[in-house]
Amino acid sequence: PPSVLPSQLPLYMNDLNGKGPGLLSDLAPKTSAGPTMSISLELLDANQYGRETQIRDLTERVIYALAAGASRIDLPLPFTVTKTPAGITKQPQEMLLIQRTLISALSGATYMGKLPMAEGIEAFLFDRSGQGIVILWDRSAVPGDKRGTVKQLTIDLGEQPARLDLWGNVSPLLAAPAAQGAGKMLLSVGSMPTILINVDGQLAQLRASVGIDNPLLESSFEPHTRHVRFTNPYKQSIAGQFKLRAPKGWTLNPPTFTFNLNPGEVFDREITIEFPYNSFAGPKTLSAEFVVQADRNISFTSPIAVNLGLSDVGIQTLALRDGKDVLVQQMISNYGNKPIDYTAFAIFPGQARQERLVTNLGAGRTTLKRYKFTNVTVPENTAIRSGLKEMVGTRVLNEEVPIQ
Repeated sequence: PPSVLPSQLPLYMNDLNGKGPGLLSDLAPKTSAGPTMSISLELLDANQYGRETQIRDLTERVIYALAAGASRIDLPLPFTVTKTPAGITKQPQEMLLIQRTLISALSGATYMGKLPMAEGIEAFLFDRSGQGIVILWDRSAVPGDKRGTVKQLTIDLGEQPARLDLWGNVSPLLAAPAAQGAGKMLLSVGSMPTILINVDGQLAQLRASVGIDNPLLESSFEPHTRHVRFTNPYKQSIAGQFKLRAPKGWTLNPPTFTFNLNPGEVFDREITIEFPYNSFAGPKTLSAEFVVQADRNISFTSPIAVNLGLSDVGIQTLALRDGKDVLVQQMISNYGNKPIDYTAFAIFPGQARQERLVTNLGAGRTTLKRYKFTNVTVPENTAIRSGLKEMVGTRVLNEEVPIQ
């Protein structure tokens, strides 16, 4: 039903698909390939949410369902039926074009994984008889807002990728300036999903396989060990090198690798990640700059998403302006299984640091800490620095919060 968000579909489907207690694994016919899943999707109310939101929502539901392993998807018939004295009249709805495009683009395609493109971009890679198909959208874009909600990407997904919108219109991609690299294309991405066809499937699979074994980095002042991995999807051996680039102030060791992989072989190497003590928590991006010798010479950059934070402690900060004063409230939660002891702090630019003690906060408990900076000038775009520091240990959590 529409009450289930598109991104939540895989959670429900995985729970049913033999990973929960009984249910599908007991009801489905047993085959050599295991149980199959059929899913029926409902539409959002266009009168309440608008036609564009309805179209975008259904498209995302179809993509997430396919990515979660749905073997059959039933869609509402895209016709308006009215009764007249002469009989029943059927009129096609706009949704007929959308469903036709999705069916023609994705029927018989196999989901190959998510394709790292840029922060906030959801990109799903499918393969049909060696041809790559990518469906992508910007989850951070504001639907209906035409100001600054379209991201411009430079991509390398083959020699002649084309763009297919949900209404079935095909348009070529423009070549990027030579300074950005030979063979790269320009692509605009907004909140409405778009489809890329004629994609180099093997290159896209190579990009989709790039990642690290654990994207969560504990915010502690000590080195973190991770493994960088990717797979050779080509039918021949590939060779080349790649260089890892991190946010400013971070250290990666080693930063450069060379590789020579046989078909299907996995590259797996250990790296050490270090970052400054005052790094802000939240999503970060490592960039892997590849130069590959395959059936043609290829260069591309693949972002690797990581998240800096603490696995067992969470903090939410709110900063409000009250006349000439600034009020700060922290909500600190212990997600672990033992009590914690931290020093909480808030820093306003140019003012003395304020601290509060968080002692013996039990597992599953939450506490509030409040601060007040009196008689201060608040320039535009001023932010509060908020955080936690372990009393005994090296763990520290920093975040930057705008003043509302």
